[in-house]
Amino acid sequence: MVQTPKAKVLMRSAARGFFFCILFAPSSLVLGQVCQGGPSFKEGNMRLGAGATFGDNTKSYGAAFATGSPQGPFASVGLSTVQYDNVSGNGAVVTVSGGWSVDVVPSGAAQLCPLIGFSYQNGPNYSTGFGDFPTSAHAFALGASFGGVAMTSPGFDFVPFASFGYYLATGNASGGGFNVSTNQNYGDLTIGSGFVINRTLTLQPGVSIPVGLENGKTSFSIAVAFNFGSHNAHPSSGTAVGNR
Repeated sequence: MVQTPKAKVLMRSAARGFFFCILFAPSSLVLGQVCQGGPSFKEGNMRLGAGATFGDNTKSYGAAFATGSPQGPFASVGLSTVQYDNVSGNGAVVTVSGGWSVDVVPSGAAQLCPLIGFSYQNGPNYSTGFGDFPTSAHAFALGASFGGVAMTSPGFDFVPFASFGYYLATGNASGGGFNVSTNQNYGDLTIGSGFVINRTLTLQPGVSIPVGLENGKTSFSIAVAFNFGSHNAHPSSGTAVGNR
């Protein structure tokens, strides 16, 4: 590969271009808890889900497993694949997230959760007239989410939520003697709703709005998740996501 300033500029563009999909991998949607639009882990201390995200020139599909307690810690690990328009090959994203649920009301029907996470993306290769540039990216995130039961009926709960995360991200591209790294810090506002059926099955659409991310565009997502495992209700519980 010819080592030219133009090649280095293209590599830097490639490194920047892959921030977005680690921002909002579908696997992050299945963390669970009322604060994120799902049923409490008291309805089953494990949660398995899958989802898809559709952004500007990008598509991402993933699955994740989460577990936690009704009040206190919870965690999730997920794997996603990312597709970019006009880029051959896919990227693979691994996401590890966790948080702590705090009941805002005694019934548990509204929660506030501080969140922390890490994502790593490998690939795809970015092809140009100068050759192929392998790319990777990673991000650390801190944030919080608030959600609550807005409407409830036998066998159904409507649980809207909103979250904000702050990301410290690094993108890398290498090849032909070059190794370019670029950093960017940005925020992400996510708004969504959980449609919880029979206390266990959740359908969750959402929208993610990047804040301060260069060339960042709004994305839309859809996820489905299923709670299972042991039940650990509050002493006076008996509801899908909060005590009625």
